[in-house]
Amino acid sequence: MNNLLTKITSQKKPTTYADLAANTNQTLIREDNTVFVRDFIIPCSIGFYAHERDVKQQVRINIAADIAAEDFGNVVTVKDTVYPEQFIEYARNVANEGHFALLENFADSLARKCFVESRIEMLDITVEKIETGCEAQALGFSASYSRR
Repeated sequence: MNNLLTKITSQKKPTTYADLAANTNQTLIREDNTVFVRDFIIPCSIGFYAHERDVKQQVRINIAADIAAEDFGNVVTVKDTVYPEQFIEYARNVANEGHFALLENFADSLARKCFVESRIEMLDITVEKIETGCEAQALGFSASYSRR
């Protein structure tokens, strides 16, 4: 037992921050990478009722994208990763395409735009109408998308 204690306590320990950081970078791996946008609200022409074609409604969008793992410590600039603000731009572009009869149509169009980014492996999109005209706080659609 004394020999084991001596062996453990005699091992060289990092003495500086640089030593500690070097040791950390060698042992850490990022396995799950998710980039997301939560509760982005945008006006959109959406709905299958005739009165929904006349006025834009507030739609809340949530997007979570599982992306290909990057090496730990090698993400230095926006170009090194999937930047979540591009999802906001995609959602704006889709909303400006015209009227959508169904939330599913909007979500599918948004997924197509997002998958332009080759590092996305899986995508979860939720689209909610928040001006429901009923007692519910929101009515929505949610789907997961992946590459085949």
